[in-house]
Parts: sequence; structure tokens; C-alpha cells
Amino acid sequence: MSFKLQGRRQMLSNSVFEVYFDAVGEDNAPISVDDFLIVRPKVRVGIVGGVLVLPEADGKIGLMSGYRHQFDRKIWQAPAGFLEPGEAVEHTALRELREETNLTCAPGNLEPLGELLPDAGLIDATVSLFVAKDCTMISGDASEPEPGTGTLTFFDAPSLKSLVLDERFIGSATIAACTRWLLTRMAL
Repeated sequence: MSFKLQGRRQMLSNSVFEVYFDAVGEDNAPISVDDFLIVRPKVRVGIVGGVLVLPEADGKIGLMSGYRHQFDRKIWQAPAGFLEPGEAVEHTALRELREETNLTCAPGNLEPLGELLPDAGLIDATVSLFVAKDCTMISGDASEPEPGTGTLTFFDAPSLKSLVLDERFIGSATIAACTRWLLTRMAL
């Protein structure tokens, strides 16, 4: 079956997302769905709506342990965020790295790790994945913590592999980026 968009109703909107109910179905077919939920970032470059960046320093990857209210617990995740109007994807990655970790890297040290469909049945955008090599701390006061960010811990490759394979509460885009980074550095 090849379901096609037959109509769209915007249900709500906030500063980052628009939420739609799509009517989808096949032409002249008895099967259709009138309220297929779609979440779409307001700002996209092509189909990229967000970024995730793995900070790398001394051959180790930094992840944050930050509280998420919907799970009532801390989860492991990499710095991530949404594009701002007129912002290049790479600039978003460097901005999010700085805002969430107070780390920076030279633009030439930002290495793409590909794109990810976070949930192809729900999210109408991809996430661009990066590793920021040779990160250094920005001098001066740290930026104000953002919701969901937390303590940054650096993992060597074997420890990161164990975390990715064993930890239940880790973001899916973080798992994908870590796995891609590990595949370039060691045999899984």
C-alpha cells in the first residue's frame, strides 16, 4: 500500500513545533486514517530540523546526564537542539555545543556523522549528527543551564560502547551518533 497525504489540519503550534493531523489513504481504497499525528519543527534547512553534537576531547566523548520530567529521571544524551531562522546546520551544532556544555571547537573540527530520522512515523524532519573534535572549555562564566542539560561526563571508547549497549535511559539520536562514532574508531 502507498498511503498519500489527502489533507492536513494544524492542531497546535508553539515556538519550535507545529503539530498536524494528516488525512492519509490510498485513492479509491477503503483504508484511510484521518488523524495521523505529525510533528514538524518550524525551522528546517531542507528536511533537517535539528542537530546533535558529540563533544570529543582527548579521544573521549562527552555526554550529559540531564533530568527529563516525562520520565521523572535523568537520561544520557548529547548536546542537541533546533535550528534558528537563517542559521546554517553547522552553526547550530557549534551554538548548541557552546550553550549546553560551555565547550567549543574550531569549525574545521566539526565532523558530520550523517543524518537520522528520529521517528519516521511521527517527526517530519531529520537530525544532523556531528562530532566536535578537540573541544576546549570557553573561558569566562558558564552559560545558564538549559532544561534537560546536566553534568557532562567523558567516556573512552570501551566505556561508551558499554553505555550504548547497556543503558536503558539514553536518547535514540545519542545512541545513533555514539554508534557511528564508535564504528569509525573500533570494531563493535
